[in-house]
Amino acid sequence: MISKLFKNWDWSKYDNNNREHRQKLTAQLQYFLAIPDVEANPKFANIQEFQEDRKLHQEMVQKVQEFTAASDFPASILPVIQKYDQLTYYDNAYEQIFDVRDMSGLRRNGFDLLDIANNVQFIATPLGSKAKLYQMSGEKEHVYFERYAGGLNWDRTLFDDEEYLTIESLTKAYRNAAYQARAAVFYALIEALPAAQNVAWAASPDTLVAGTRGYLASRDAATMNAAAQNIILNVINRGYGVTPQNTTF
Repeated sequence: MISKLFKNWDWSKYDNNNREHRQKLTAQLQYFLAIPDVEANPKFANIQEFQEDRKLHQEMVQKVQEFTAASDFPASILPVIQKYDQLTYYDNAYEQIFDVRDMSGLRRNGFDLLDIANNVQFIATPLGSKAKLYQMSGEKEHVYFERYAGGLNWDRTLFDDEEYLTIESLTKAYRNAAYQARAAVFYALIEALPAAQNVAWAASPDTLVAGTRGYLASRDAATMNAAAQNIILNVINRGYGVTPQNTTF
């Protein structure tokens, strides 16, 4: 039986009593878990086939997310439907706004976050006078790492009874649970933002009435435009090089 989940894997040749086979199955599991990750797993990052699989997965996710009405489905949808069971069902849109840093090799329990203000001012200085020096002030906070863990238990009887489809279904559920837990953490960070950082749902710029076609979309578009405008205005002339001409959302 050829696996629909693992790469080039034939279950009919698998022997659960063979240590080498178990090690190879573990590698297959690690490979499968790493595919949806926004950051390529260093263990597989240099493997061309892995990068191609990650790209294919991302394209399939984007295609499925585009299907909102019957008219959105392409004529040849069967290949996408066949792949759907391998996709994640969690919302990973948060990856577009977070700059994820891999600190797995830091060998520390966290990192220090400095909130520094210097109040430096450049003022006219007469010839022969000394420049006025300003002291820095601020606080240092230590950010501790949180650890998240979960385990996948394949019962031996599943292998004895050759319930390979069940094994693969459990594997997909395991991966989905892992990435869903991660998404929940990131969305909790977004929800923790103070109310002052929120942008109110804007009125329809087209003065559409609730319940009419395009009403919700027009309000959403107006809200996102207002948020983008606020971001540009807040960072303009602050050294980021952000202008309306060079910034897209």
